[in-house]
Amino acid sequence: MDSFKRALICAATMAFVQGCADSGAGPTVSPRTAAGDYAALSAFDSDAQMLAHLQSAARTESARPQIEMVADGVTASPAADGAAVISGAISGTNTQVAGVDEADLLKVVGESVFALHGVQSAYTVEGLASEYDWQSRKTTISKYRLSGPAALESQAALPDGTHWRGLYARPDSDDLIVLGEATAVGSSAYVYNYGWETSVFLRALSQGGEGAAFANVRWDLQIDGQLVGSRRVGDTLFLVTEYGASYVRPQASSSAPGGGIDSKSLSDWLPSWQYGGVDRGALVSSADCYATPIDQRRASTRITTVLAIPLSSPEQLTARCLSGTAETLFVSQQALYVATTESYFEAFGDVLIDVALPEGMSTDLHKFHFDETLSYGGGVRLQGHLGWHAQQRSYRMGERDGVLSVVTSGGRFWGGSEQKHRLYSIADGAEGLVIRAELPNDSRPASIGKPGERIYGTRVVDDRVYVVTFLTTDPLYVIDISDSFDPYIAGELEVPGFSDYLHPISSDLLLGIGKSAQTAGDGDSGRGGWYQGLRLSLFDVSDPAAPALINALEYGDRGSSTDVFSDVHALAWLQTDADAARFALPVNLYRHASPPTDPWQHGDFVHRGLYQFSVDSTGLREQGVALLPQSQQWLSQGRPILSNSGEAWFFDAGELYHAAPSAPVTLLPSTP
Repeated sequence: MDSFKRALICAATMAFVQGCADSGAGPTVSPRTAAGDYAALSAFDSDAQMLAHLQSAARTESARPQIEMVADGVTASPAADGAAVISGAISGTNTQVAGVDEADLLKVVGESVFALHGVQSAYTVEGLASEYDWQSRKTTISKYRLSGPAALESQAALPDGTHWRGLYARPDSDDLIVLGEATAVGSSAYVYNYGWETSVFLRALSQGGEGAAFANVRWDLQIDGQLVGSRRVGDTLFLVTEYGASYVRPQASSSAPGGGIDSKSLSDWLPSWQYGGVDRGALVSSADCYATPIDQRRASTRITTVLAIPLSSPEQLTARCLSGTAETLFVSQQALYVATTESYFEAFGDVLIDVALPEGMSTDLHKFHFDETLSYGGGVRLQGHLGWHAQQRSYRMGERDGVLSVVTSGGRFWGGSEQKHRLYSIADGAEGLVIRAELPNDSRPASIGKPGERIYGTRVVDDRVYVVTFLTTDPLYVIDISDSFDPYIAGELEVPGFSDYLHPISSDLLLGIGKSAQTAGDGDSGRGGWYQGLRLSLFDVSDPAAPALINALEYGDRGSSTDVFSDVHALAWLQTDADAARFALPVNLYRHASPPTDPWQHGDFVHRGLYQFSVDSTGLREQGVALLPQSQQWLSQGRPILSNSGEAWFFDAGELYHAAPSAPVTLLPSTP
């Protein structure tokens, strides 16, 4: 089967696969390891031991099918990250953990706003690149002054050839950190990892004064590999990257380009880095790295690197690495966790596919402490996966008093396969991470979710875990984790539709952002319910044994959506009291011109606008809808800003709009 047809199969089956492969017999798959059997990884004793490990992994890895690309170009997949309660005069980046910052397209620093525009990735299907639009747009960074209609103070173009993904503002400094990534994608039947020549870029820019922003490049850093995720804690930026060296497959012809497995030295397998344009050599050494087991599922020559970069002296970075891949990360103020779900191959027609979420799979979790050496804290294997939604994987984790809670799911998310969801409590033990408790268990057998229900929203908040499952209704589960040795389901509530994102307002109030649903036939992908309009739900969780719906607001018909579904940074949040807040989110509204005959029919596009709300213990209330002067659909990277004066701004498609509190009907472009 040629590469183009293989890519079409991948695109057509994006919900089922992570990659496609050459036809032929599949690898012999070793038995799965039971959850909890995974001990801490072993450090490499020498360069020779690490080289032998990578060579062995290459022989096993290259015997498996490989994703093949069909075009060359520059691409990247947008990252998506978390959310937390924010207080202050102006809303900031919506983050998962308080005190842990996340890269975003927009950053507010005092009365200044910095925004990236032109951020666009090539068309991808579950990480598989296709032939569509391989060129990144020109990316600009703009500085605005917030004072009524915001004034554009300066603007500059960032270097081409890089997908600039987000910004960080360095605390107590005028440095602005720009994070980017570039991937040249190629194809070869003989070379494993061929074309995945990916680099992560960090550039520190001076915010500058009026008309002179971004003129001074303080420093720049380039790292071989692709970005898994990033977070900032204080003045340290933490990165997780993944790198795979290309090599000739053992079964390739003698005329194949590149070096074979045995001809490569250890440095050839390791990522390199540059600082200030000067090559610094290998990013890690064998003394920094830990070996993962080699079997048919996990054998990999890819190197996952965990980096701690002091922003005051980035050349003095600290690096640790694991042999193998990474899927997501979770960062608290004390530690960083890296998680990855095993690979699994099944026959699909005349090819083998890497199934995204098979039944019975497991997830490996590793911990790194925030100490001077970024020390490895151990690993554990959990039964199940972290879900199919990349943005929500980190939200299945949360740390409280040094104990990590993780929610996993077993079974596929399509085809009616029964789901089994689990909660794990994980903590430091004498020799690394240990599982303190698993739910359900023999003493507490109640399941999380009813048969066939999948997890949509998850949030760990203090001593509770909130889980939303959905098939035809939206059960909200409240799990008490105050005793990490004995978690239990404290209460549940069933309401129509589902919540895709959960946001804590206080210990008593929880906001859900999702969709309404109609019950009819098999529903969307066999779910039993058909998604309809946008739905905001306010829950009273003051009594965890009896959660209650205070009220809900619904907007539009099938097709209506909010940018928050694709990136939680699209939510602007301004806490106004202990139990009260204002918030805003971009909405694309669709409505039926006449009553639909079937629940799967989409409405017609009506408008795109900024919807503002207030919330307290008495309920959710709409505070205003500000529409773009020219309605544009298909946009999904809007970023709102709120101030305690009642004003709002909305950065969308390269324009910063302003909504005055006295007339929030139409968004007006800010002053150029």
